[in-house]
Amino acid sequence: MATPTVTKDHSILRMSRAAVPVARIDPGTSIRLETADCFSDQVQWPDDVGRGIDWDTVNPATGPVYVEGAAPGDVLAVRIEQMEVADHGVMCTGGGWGVLGDRIEKLSWRFLAIRGHEAQWEGGPAFPDSPSIWPTRSCS
Repeated sequence: MATPTVTKDHSILRMSRAAVPVARIDPGTSIRLETADCFSDQVQWPDDVGRGIDWDTVNPATGPVYVEGAAPGDVLAVRIEQMEVADHGVMCTGGGWGVLGDRIEKLSWRFLAIRGHEAQWEGGPAFPDSPSIWPTRSCS
């Protein structure tokens, strides 16, 4: 049996118990979730910044997925079996956004190449990558 997949075009921007599940699974079922980055994949290259960012669509979460038999107050165990990371990433801070956003007046963007298990800062050091599963939450 093929593993069910929920694509990144099935996502929500705010956690809510009113959100309609895009998939229903039985406990113990494996499911593949495709995700967008924190900018909803709007910014892939430096030229994208100049086109403007729809800040109302940042931090999407693929889903929601309904687990049959789960009830409010239940604790759900989720095992991440595999995570694939893109070959590049983007970050920004300033203008009230991101780390030190309150101290930097104008937005500052950085694009990073991801090679192996390192993120390479443009013209600077490399850092160990740290794949994130945020946001993973339950809405009961």
